[in-house]
Amino acid sequence: MAMQSIKLVTIGDSLTQGVASGGAARYETCYPTLLADALRIDGYKRPKDPLFPLPFNVEDLLREVERKTGPKLSHAFDMLVAIGILYSELDASEDFYERGAGRPENPIEGPNYYHNLGVSGFRVADAWNVSPKGCLERIRNSEEASTDGWTFSSDWECRNALRVLRPKPNWKPQPQQLSSLSSSFDFGNMTQLDWLSFYAESKGVEHIVIWLGSNNALSSLVDLNLDFQSPPLFRTDTEPTNIPGFDQKAVLYSVESFKSDFSALIQRLDVALAHNRYRDYKVYLVTVPELTIAPYLKGFGEPKRQQDGTYYFDTYGYFFATSPKVASTITMEQARFVDRQIQGYNKHIKSIVSSRSNFHLVDIAGELNKLAYLRNNGKPTYVWPKGATEAILSSLGNDFIPDTRLYETERLPWWKRWFSWSANGYRVKKGGLFSLDGLHPTAIAQGLFADEMMKVIRKAEKKTRIDSHSNDFAKHNDHIIR
Repeated sequence: MAMQSIKLVTIGDSLTQGVASGGAARYETCYPTLLADALRIDGYKRPKDPLFPLPFNVEDLLREVERKTGPKLSHAFDMLVAIGILYSELDASEDFYERGAGRPENPIEGPNYYHNLGVSGFRVADAWNVSPKGCLERIRNSEEASTDGWTFSSDWECRNALRVLRPKPNWKPQPQQLSSLSSSFDFGNMTQLDWLSFYAESKGVEHIVIWLGSNNALSSLVDLNLDFQSPPLFRTDTEPTNIPGFDQKAVLYSVESFKSDFSALIQRLDVALAHNRYRDYKVYLVTVPELTIAPYLKGFGEPKRQQDGTYYFDTYGYFFATSPKVASTITMEQARFVDRQIQGYNKHIKSIVSSRSNFHLVDIAGELNKLAYLRNNGKPTYVWPKGATEAILSSLGNDFIPDTRLYETERLPWWKRWFSWSANGYRVKKGGLFSLDGLHPTAIAQGLFADEMMKVIRKAEKKTRIDSHSNDFAKHNDHIIR
């Protein structure tokens, strides 16, 4: 009996892991899970949603506050209750990961390994640089220096990576399976590419999705005080990175520096797939979204049309800022500078795809550019998938279509509240595609990602084994819309 190959393996960062509203992760609604459902994959292995998202999920905290105080913080007592809930949740999370069942030495319930290898915060070179042993060392060092207090778990990035890369600290394959491998693996210290190599050599992998690169630029927008022109904050060297991203300071990679790391990634990918039992495998490279599309940044002033037809603001600050005078900001030219670096990243990714017959491009960046609300001056050109708008309108019960602005609700007039579809008489006013942290996608946006990937997979396969009803966004994403 022939061994069944693994249909899908995804390597990426928080977008692949399913981070939402600041917390890792919501695996049920991230695009790898939706792809596995659409492809009808049996035996797809993914993590379970953690008891406490790392570092924390803003939406979960707000829902708990709402449950105890109501939809509004109407007086000082409600504020005290909210602060108490925040402290309690963060303290419980810290206890769980530093002193409880979530400690690194404890196995995680569920599969011994995962086909979704997305890890929040990963840069391109972290696919081969970040290993469980390195994470453990950092965690131990931080625990020795930390004290029990009002904060989330120390070195939460490493704890999160460890939970993906080593869910069972002492697991090893059966001896007969090990004897069939030509390569040796340290199963307690596997990187993303190590796991891919093991899957390829032990069973074979059919579809490999690689989506890395956002974090090679993200720091420049998280820290708006960067010097955009000089090293080391603007990384310009052309040697592949040899230290984990967790150990690097905030940085914006130049195009040449990104090309160095991404080319090194592809070389290592070739090595990992050299003994792939499934010879007709396909690799899907995903483009990096331009970061000024995300509502994490708030534009001040009137949008100005650029020569390429897009719109940018004079100044950008954090989404919670009320005025550019009281917050850190970057200028229009600095924002465009970051986007130009990312455009250079994507040009390199496209050049790699064009040179290889079994590589395929998923241009999520291009589709998000069409979907961007403010970038297109309120007139997005994105064509929604079949069934998507109908499903959303049917579920929400009003004429609102989600967009890329920051999520906001509005209270219905009293005469409409009698027949309101929404709890407490509120409805969505804008947003819906980015979660409450302003950076990470909602379940609906994850559904759009999965749909775009399915289009490419379907074209690459040129077969009918992928069900025709996978074209219908509504059928595959009804549970995330509701």
